[in-house]
Amino acid sequence: MSRSSSTLSPESGLLKKIHTLIGSNLIVTMTDGRTAQGKFICLDRLGNIILEDAEERRDITYNPYGKGGIYRWETERFLSQAVIPGERLARVQISKGEYQRRTGSLLSIQTNN
Repeated sequence: MSRSSSTLSPESGLLKKIHTLIGSNLIVTMTDGRTAQGKFICLDRLGNIILEDAEERRDITYNPYGKGGIYRWETERFLSQAVIPGERLARVQISKGEYQRRTGSLLSIQTNN
């Protein structure tokens, strides 16, 4: 059974909680270290997350000559929409206050891959 069909079945209740979070501001961390922050507008059947008015950030490390002199900086870009592939998701965060306002609950959503 695939991950999406087992954990996101209508009977699980998890799908209902996710629907209540649509419109929330999320911070999504990807497996390559990038983060995207924006308004959660969609979760498709493959586990891809779509954010609206998103800001993507990533740290870049550059070593121009292969010895010493490592340079690091953070880049950011603004996107009207961002699709984060489900297989690239490392973490999804929502503020505690926003979660409580939307769900009326102190419980957290946790799934095991």
